[in-house]
Amino acid sequence: MEIERLVCHPRLPYVAGLQSDRPAVHIWDGELDDLTVLGGDAQPYSVDDFGHDRRLRTPGVAWHPDEPLLLVPTPGGVLRWTPTGIAREPGGAHRWLGFTPDGRTLLASPSARGKPEWDQSDVLDRPTGATGIGPGWDTGVVPHPAGGIVATLRSDQGATLVVFAHPAGTSLRLLSRAVIVNVDGYTAPVFSPDGRYFALRGNNYVHSLDVYAFPSLRRVLHTTLGDLDEPWSWHNIAFGTEPGRLFIGTPTGTLIEYDLASGEAAELPLPSAPPVTALATMSDGSLVLAAGETLRMLQQPPSPAADPAVVREFLAGAPPVAEDEDLDDQLVLTDGEQEWGADDLDALTEASDQDPAWLQRRAGINQVPESGADAAD
Repeated sequence: MEIERLVCHPRLPYVAGLQSDRPAVHIWDGELDDLTVLGGDAQPYSVDDFGHDRRLRTPGVAWHPDEPLLLVPTPGGVLRWTPTGIAREPGGAHRWLGFTPDGRTLLASPSARGKPEWDQSDVLDRPTGATGIGPGWDTGVVPHPAGGIVATLRSDQGATLVVFAHPAGTSLRLLSRAVIVNVDGYTAPVFSPDGRYFALRGNNYVHSLDVYAFPSLRRVLHTTLGDLDEPWSWHNIAFGTEPGRLFIGTPTGTLIEYDLASGEAAELPLPSAPPVTALATMSDGSLVLAAGETLRMLQQPPSPAADPAVVREFLAGAPPVAEDEDLDDQLVLTDGEQEWGADDLDALTEASDQDPAWLQRRAGINQVPESGADAAD
């Protein structure tokens, strides 16, 4: 049994592990004692299950931010696990689930009601049962550790946006600052416990790793771990509890501890050196990793509390977009080094070979005249 993704409860000593060969979800306590498994008798994945991309096959599970409650999407609907047992949630089938930071609202994508599905998401107010339609998102929705906003992806083959949204009731309002990255195929963002960084793993062409400071969105790390034919896990990163520390699990059975401030890295070998297939940070700050067929826990100091001031700073500079206007006309995009407004991109006609492919493509599109009359001129 290989675990390819670990998802820790943000405040309680629970961790969920997703098997790589079938849609089975294991749940362990803070001592890594096995509590239960959902879908242990499920049929193995086939090559037709969302194509060959394993990142799109495993269920997009979600922990409630305060309660011992895990939601698991299945083709037949959403399953709910609590320490007292397993039950079925009302509602339809979804690929990805997430809670708002206060735990009141469930975010689900794609929409079970909207058409086309991936252009919209569902927003469910759990206490009242009221529902609303939210913007489209994919590949998981992640609350900021200090609350107030969530981060998620809007993926496209040419470029992917890391977008931020402010949830309120049955509304999910996108904010006007976003990060743009090349191509698609990224996994969900991972925030540091103090909320001052987030990391992004991807993509469909290389095993890339990018880390951004928050709230500035300045990119502080960009590297390629390996080619796609190399056996790197897609879920092999976790932030440490010390500020600016990032851990990276390798296919050769080591952990790399990387200091974002100094750029220095230290390699930590593991006993028997099995490949690291998943890595995450538990609520008490401990690192939990899947390697081979075993789970291991590495102790760290307790996680620091995230400062709500960083979220307030971001909100002050990123007002919500207007829902009745074109999103592309309202977003201010950054790649972590340069920033573009809608007018900047509309006027762009030149790009170098060193620029990202999405920017080169945008410049090429802008060079094409809009009509035959323009071409004649």
